[in-house]
Amino acid sequence: MVNHAIREGIRFDYLLADSWFTCTDIVKFIKSRHMCCHYLGMSKMGKTKYLFEKKLLSAKELVKLLQARKAINYSRKMHCNYEVADVELAVIQLSVTERIWGLLKEIVRIIAEAFETDDERVMDALINRSETFKHYINFDRLTIKQAA
Repeated sequence: MVNHAIREGIRFDYLLADSWFTCTDIVKFIKSRHMCCHYLGMSKMGKTKYLFEKKLLSAKELVKLLQARKAINYSRKMHCNYEVADVELAVIQLSVTERIWGLLKEIVRIIAEAFETDDERVMDALINRSETFKHYINFDRLTIKQAA
């Protein structure tokens, strides 16, 4: 759904999700799009580690820390306590290849927008109609003998 929204040109500053959708794959997907987008998601109370103040903590450890600091809020409307913490998922680091690919896809999107066409047509033209671009796309398939 998010990918469809991006392809349709819908821009957003925040993506809000509950714990069911909070996972490293979705966060990595958002980061790989090189969008200035904040992901707001509920943490799972499992073994996932979050980076908070240069420490890796599980959600349970984070709750205990915030409770010890008395950083707990109470919602009268919802009749419950809640904590807010700005954390990072520890497994989310894009490889150089993923960063370059994301940048190329963003450039293709900008070119498509400038020519009032869709990303897929521009990408198709680059891949299927450009021998130079084909060489770079298939670079990882070259053997050492071919490269020498």
